[in-house]
Amino acid sequence: IPAESGSILLAEGSQLRFTAVRGPKAAALLGESIDISKGIAGACATSGTALLVRQARGSYQHDPTIDTTIDHLTRTLLALPISTAGQVVGVIELLNPFGTDTFTADQQALAKSISGHLANRLCKAD
Repeated sequence: IPAESGSILLAEGSQLRFTAVRGPKAAALLGESIDISKGIAGACATSGTALLVRQARGSYQHDPTIDTTIDHLTRTLLALPISTAGQVVGVIELLNPFGTDTFTADQQALAKSISGHLANRLCKAD
């Protein structure tokens, strides 16, 4: 899915940890954690629902802390829960699609499929 950045955040208690990161600020994020009750990723994890947020900085759910810390501008964000056995174990985030201000329906469906495959892999790893 063509986007500036992508991350997999796994739930660890009250935190979401960046376990896989791609993009210009990947090195600064890998291994870092955010509170599961904050931001769009946290809203996705706690609600168990996918979120597509255009104009993220104007969203009440957006927590600008990470953007400020790593000097990044999140414009559009797609967050999808990674769920196994009805429990959210993480979140996939895609930021800033190339050439547009949103992710297409096909891209969202592909991201949802990837989330499901990842959940199956994580379930088998336990």
